[in-house]
Amino acid sequence: MPRHCQLLAVLMLAMLALPASADESNVRTPTLNELLDSIPVLSPKNNQIRNARFTLWAWLHKEWEYPMRFDVQWAHNQPVGFLMSSTAWQTPAYFASQNQGMLSRISSHELVLANGKQPQLILRRGEASQPEVNLMFGNNPTNLGNGIEIDLSTLINRRAGRPVVEQDANGNWLVRTISATGGFDVLITFDRHPPYTLRRFEMRSLLTGKAQVILANLSLNDDSIPPWPPFPDLKTMPADFTVITGKKEQTSEGAPTQKDVNAAVNQIISMTMQVGFDLRKKNDNPLLKNIDWQEIDKAYQQSGPVLRQAFGFRPVVDQAFPTIQR
Repeated sequence: MPRHCQLLAVLMLAMLALPASADESNVRTPTLNELLDSIPVLSPKNNQIRNARFTLWAWLHKEWEYPMRFDVQWAHNQPVGFLMSSTAWQTPAYFASQNQGMLSRISSHELVLANGKQPQLILRRGEASQPEVNLMFGNNPTNLGNGIEIDLSTLINRRAGRPVVEQDANGNWLVRTISATGGFDVLITFDRHPPYTLRRFEMRSLLTGKAQVILANLSLNDDSIPPWPPFPDLKTMPADFTVITGKKEQTSEGAPTQKDVNAAVNQIISMTMQVGFDLRKKNDNPLLKNIDWQEIDKAYQQSGPVLRQAFGFRPVVDQAFPTIQR
């Protein structure tokens, strides 16, 4: 190619690149209120959300090493998909799909059906006399999806702590502020362009730097969200687990009695608490006496991948939680 043609080609390429570069450099920095006002209440009751999927990690005790993990998914007028797991092996504690639920008793290798009720996961600022993060788990027998409500905006202080709006390494918008009562550092990531979709939310202690809440893997109004795994055929459950259906003592609806469900929930709570701090040293809890912790650890490690696969998830999604932004 002649010399002058080469120069002309280079010049044309440079001119084509200019508008894109100029557009990027002229992107307006949104105001703090623009970004924070774009945070939706994550709930099936929110009519502006036709479908959603997200993962929430929550450290329910300040000394916990590993968090509880909640994977949640729903579509408009459809049952909520829900997976509660813990430990480094993401051992399932509760799985819900198609209006059916199953609780896991890892220590006794039992699976307890809890059908006809909806999972309950609420994250918002509590009353003055309550903890700042009001996170609950349970079954909600009322209308479809009423038990899911993640109201992140109530956890944020818009004025104190000199909130900062900046760009992260990927060019998205990052808000740095503090929590409503001043005890936590808050980092929130939004898409670079309007409508500034929420992508990530973090809270960590100002005193210790430890995370308390992380919300990530968020997809909203996205037609490409994969379907939630269906409720498994009970015949396909791991052979070393006993499935308790409540047939010996049933409610009029055919579900396990409340006594059965409460016993399973209490067992889950007492067992999953050990993922965060060493309860082997806490002998004041009668539920935790005479427990072979070595066997419990072994059961979690072995059962975690097996149950995840039975519920339609990869054996290990991550070892604990996503890297904290700094």
